[in-house]
This record gives sequence, C-alpha cells and structure tokens, in this order.
Amino acid sequence: MLERINPVFNYRVLPLLQKDSQEIADDDRDRILKRCQAASERVIIITHGTDTMLETAEYIAQRPYWTNISDINLGFQEGKKLVILTGAMKPERFVDSDAMCNLGLALGAASLLESGAYIAMSGHVLLWSNCQRNMETGQFI
Repeated sequence: MLERINPVFNYRVLPLLQKDSQEIADDDRDRILKRCQAASERVIIITHGTDTMLETAEYIAQRPYWTNISDINLGFQEGKKLVILTGAMKPERFVDSDAMCNLGLALGAASLLESGAYIAMSGHVLLWSNCQRNMETGQFI
C-alpha cells in the first residue's frame, strides 16, 4: 500500500505478527512494544486487526516507553515516540476496503501529533484513551 501512496519520506516495513487480532495475547503485545522501543524511528505506524486494536494501544501506552533502550525516562513525553495504530474493517484486497483511507489518515496525522499512542480509524485520529469502538457499526469513535 505504501508503494501505491508513494510518500515523500523514507520508511521501512517490519513484519511482526501477521495473525488474526482475536488471537493476539499480551506476550504478542510485549513483542510489539519491544519492537517499538528498539526502533530508531520516532514515528511508528502499526497496522493491526480491529478486534483488539484498542487493547494493544492501551498495552503500549501504559508501559514504560523509551526513546531508546538506554533512556530512563518513563512515559510519553516530548521527544518520545508517536505510535499510531490503524487497520481496516474490510481487508485491503477488497474493492470497498477502508484500509487505504485509514493508512492515509495515519500517515497524515503522523506529522501533526505529539508523542503518545493513537488510533487512526473511521475518519478519526484519537488518543487511545479517548477512543472506543461502536460494536454495532464497527466504527471507532
């Protein structure tokens, strides 16, 4: 999808779990957190299944999170990382998927947001703690 968007910044894609989000457990979330901590980049966009996206965002946001492993400051603070989780209600391969829209939303938000953990879905970019999923519509509000 990034190749089709053709962004004007450098990026790298690092596959990690590639599993149904209903199967993601805290040990998987810990792997995600450690990958974020080890990354040299300040901005990280995670594509994630929608069923447990909020749980993963909460897991990341509520644990010590450093600019790099040797940093001893806790929490999201100025200079710390920005993590945006995004996904799709329908897989990207479907013609009517929202995947490209949500990824574009996350990419645009990445240049505007302060550090923290956010959800970019359904036309909204919200701090994880201000976001909830409407189970009837599937939308994140």
